[in-house]
Amino acid sequence: MEPIEQNGKSVRFHFLVANPPGWLNAGIAAAASRCGATGLLNCEGIENSTEIQRAVARLLRSKRGSVGIQIETGSPVAAEFLPELAQALDYVVLTAGADEHAIRSVIASAGSGNCRVFVEATSLDQAIEAVSAGASGLIA
Repeated sequence: MEPIEQNGKSVRFHFLVANPPGWLNAGIAAAASRCGATGLLNCEGIENSTEIQRAVARLLRSKRGSVGIQIETGSPVAAEFLPELAQALDYVVLTAGADEHAIRSVIASAGSGNCRVFVEATSLDQAIEAVSAGASGLIA
């Protein structure tokens, strides 16, 4: 994305665009990746791992730029197929409330690729846990 001038300084923004939680639609994330943003497939509230796998496959077929998934720590995505997806994804976003052990587990699963793990933090304690677990970044 092109830098924006603000108060005499050059500022660069990077946008993550996601579908609403509970509505698994890879089209939104794919369109975002084609427009220069990161397309994020939000898998929150989805329990069916087959549905998630299909949506992720559709996203990976349709993407043109960077993509990722947003998952709950206990999601079947994290346990079942995150290690194989790490090669294809640019980002994994963990929802708020993940404990340090769970974050470390996801970071280890995603570690085989160039995937960056961001963690939603709703408190200072969560932010500190995420950073000490090795998160690439925080979403406040």
